[in-house]
Amino acid sequence: MKKFFRVIALFALVAVMLLSLSGCGKAEEAQESVDAMFAHLQKGDYNSAIEYISEMKSSKDFLNCANKFNEEDFPAYEMHKAFFESIDYKVLSAEKVSAVEVKFEVEIEALDLNPVAEELFKVSEQYNYMAENNETEITEEELSEILSQQMIDISKDYLESPDKKNQKSTVTVVACYEKDKVWRVYPDAALVNALTGGVYEKYNEIVNEYIEKNK
Repeated sequence: MKKFFRVIALFALVAVMLLSLSGCGKAEEAQESVDAMFAHLQKGDYNSAIEYISEMKSSKDFLNCANKFNEEDFPAYEMHKAFFESIDYKVLSAEKVSAVEVKFEVEIEALDLNPVAEELFKVSEQYNYMAENNETEITEEELSEILSQQMIDISKDYLESPDKKNQKSTVTVVACYEKDKVWRVYPDAALVNALTGGVYEKYNEIVNEYIEKNK
């Protein structure tokens, strides 16, 4: 009887070990997709990078922009290429949530684009003042184009500046196993913000502060 229970205990131990190995395999496969996404971004190969990004609602704008990045006539092509080539990352830990979801803690280092957000706000504030005082008749669409070009110009100047610096941030990166049997990254706001040097979060922060002050 004791021998029987020892055999059962051994089977149970083997089963647990196999389950553990299976889990490790899933995490490793998921990390391969995370690594692939970063590797392609660093090379400026955005069309390949988005193969590892899930086409979920929150990633729509990021994907739409990325689709243009490989077009050399896209005004911001060189600027984006130089920026993404500067990105570095380190996977700190992995947690298997389920058979189809793995969470990674990732440290991302990228150019700090907070100064770009600050300069861009100055431009938008100037046009906002002109609009409020009927000093311009430009449409919202025209203003959007102007701000986009200003962002490109400001970013180019910053990238060429000797004063530019990097910033590090740690974010949770979620990878999910999708129906076509490919692990893909779910790019939430925190990841997109880290990948873009904090420019969006900083700009929104400045805008919200401005709104609060001028209520």
